Parts: sequence; C-alpha cells; structure tokens
Amino acid sequence: MVWEANSASIAFLDFGDLREGPIAKFEAARKQYNYSELSGLGDVKAAVELGGFVEYYPVDWFRTRVELREGVVGHNGTVADFSADFIVPVIRRLTISAGPRFTWENTQATSPYLASMPCKRWLQGCRFSTPKVGRTRRALAFDVPEGSQ
Repeated sequence: MVWEANSASIAFLDFGDLREGPIAKFEAARKQYNYSELSGLGDVKAAVELGGFVEYYPVDWFRTRVELREGVVGHNGTVADFSADFIVPVIRRLTISAGPRFTWENTQATSPYLASMPCKRWLQGCRFSTPKVGRTRRALAFDVPEGSQ
C-alpha cells in the first residue's frame, strides 16, 4: 500500500461531475550518497512535469482521474497516471479516498532514473538493463483530497 496524492492541479472547467485543468508534478533529485545501493551509479536531477488532468465522478462516492504530463526539467518524457477512487467522508471536513493507481511512462521519462552505463552496473554487481516504455507502477493508494483541511 502506498500513501499517494495527486499532482498539484486547478480545475479550470468544472461541470459538477466532470472537471479538467492543468497540473504540475515535482520529482525530487536522487543523490547516490543517500543510498548505498546506488553508490557509483550517479545522481539523478530533480524533474518537473507539466500537463493536464480530467476527473469524472459517475456517482458522488467514486472518482476516476487521468493525468497526462510531459517532463520539462530533468527529463523530456511523457507520463500518464490513471486512478479510480472510492470516496468516504470521515468527519465534517475530512474525506478519504482509496483506490488503484496505474502509471505509464515512456523511455525518455524512465531513463534518468533507471539507466546507467553497463560498466558501472557491472562493477556494482548488477545486471544491465535498458529502461523500456510501459507500466512502472501499480498501487493501492489513500488520498486526502483538496478542500478537506
């Protein structure tokens, strides 16, 4: 299970059960000195992704959401996040949602995080592999939506 929040978003169009607008997501840098298993493989710079989202509520207690983002800093790949949440109001100002997540990323988006030179990987005792397009994450997530503060 993963604690997960959506990307920062603002709904420019809001038709009640259908919302859409721009989003932004920040991925922190990965420093090799913070993780002994990455020693010698190099650092990964922080990334900023910009894009849009569409959210649909077929009923009040269920939400589907799609985010499509393009890397503008750190990588120039494409990332798509898909989610479906069951929404439960806990108390007056607290709502919790939980549901599955699926992320798809192309090679340009995964390369900064997964690619390394074959000789460095060999020296670390790792098998060399090239990042490929495809699913990168499946999870069950819990979320506290905006406006629940």
